[in-house]
Amino acid sequence: MSSDLTACYKWNLGKLPADVGVIESQKMLGHHAAMAGVITDVTGAAGNLVLMAHDADGYAQAGTLYVKVGAAPTRTDFDCRIDAASGQMCSMPRGHGQDVHYRVETGSMPARIHVYAFPG
Repeated sequence: MSSDLTACYKWNLGKLPADVGVIESQKMLGHHAAMAGVITDVTGAAGNLVLMAHDADGYAQAGTLYVKVGAAPTRTDFDCRIDAASGQMCSMPRGHGQDVHYRVETGSMPARIHVYAFPG
């Protein structure tokens, strides 16, 4: 993963216990910092993978979540993009056998960012 990241996460959605079902990564990020992660899914899985992000401190412009299937997302190349303060979610179909990459970048204010991913 890139050396400009303050945190990296790698999850295997197919190995989560059935009674858990949700993965979370969280990190206190300084201004203009980033964290990234990769979610490996089971080939042929049904349903969707849902990702969302929020900040614990209530800043309106805390960060932006970028999601891309098969490669690391950038500010200009992504499959889904949401603001962490919006309450919106990214929903991606499961079962394609490719890793789902995500990246959260903060803006001009530091924030504790939480990223959640779960089967939906």
